[in-house]
Amino acid sequence: MTTQNRPFLDLTRNAFVRQKGEFTLYGTWCNAADDQTEPCLVILPAFRRDGAKPCCIALSSAFKYNDARYLVRKSHHFLQEMGMEPGMTTTHALATLIYDHLQDLIEMPPEPTAAIVVGEADLTMGDGRRRKVEILEHGQLPN
Repeated sequence: MTTQNRPFLDLTRNAFVRQKGEFTLYGTWCNAADDQTEPCLVILPAFRRDGAKPCCIALSSAFKYNDARYLVRKSHHFLQEMGMEPGMTTTHALATLIYDHLQDLIEMPPEPTAAIVVGEADLTMGDGRRRKVEILEHGQLPN
C-alpha cells in the first residue's frame, strides 16, 4: 500500500496508550515519505472535543523538545490545536507529559508490519464443536 492510500496516523496500531490526567498519549507510527514509517507520540484530549486535532511528535524532531523554551511554545500551540485553554497549569502539564515520554519515543521499535504465525491451538467449545486457531504476532518485514 502506498503512502497516498494510507492515513498519516492510525491510532488503532500502537505500542502503548496511556491516559495522564486530561490527556491521552499514544506511542504509534506516522507515515513518512517513501512509504516509510517513523515512531511518534500522539497526544489528544482524554475527553474528546469537536475539532480537536491530534498533536504528533515524530522521532526525527524529538531532540527539539529537550529545549525548555521550545517545549513550552509547542505545548501552548498544541493546546490551542486541541481546543483546550492554554493556561499555565495545562501548558505545564502537557510540557511535562511530553518531556517525560521522550525516552519512550526513543525506545519504540520500528512499526510491526507483517503478521507472523507464532502458534496454533485446537479448541473444543462447550457444545463440543472444535476449532483451530492461529496465534499471530506482528513483526517487521525483512528487507
